[in-house]
Amino acid sequence: FLPDDIEYRGYDINPSYIDYALKKYKNRKNTRFICELITSKEQLGENYYDIAICGGVLHHLSDSEASSLLKIIVQSLKPHGCLVTYD
Repeated sequence: FLPDDIEYRGYDINPSYIDYALKKYKNRKNTRFICELITSKEQLGENYYDIAICGGVLHHLSDSEASSLLKIIVQSLKPHGCLVTYD
């Protein structure tokens, strides 16, 4: 449902989900799907994203893992960026 002219990056540790996304959205420009666990701010970059969405992720993590991930995501957002989570 996203416009074609945006840059989108999707991360998941499940290779099946990444394979599905790669096939379904293969014609979208500026779209990348990455199969890896986010563990450092270097993976995402600092002050890069306008919006970050964490869907169905946090309930799988321990409190310390969730805290670490959220810190990394917040660092990757632009100054007025937005983080949306849902589980």
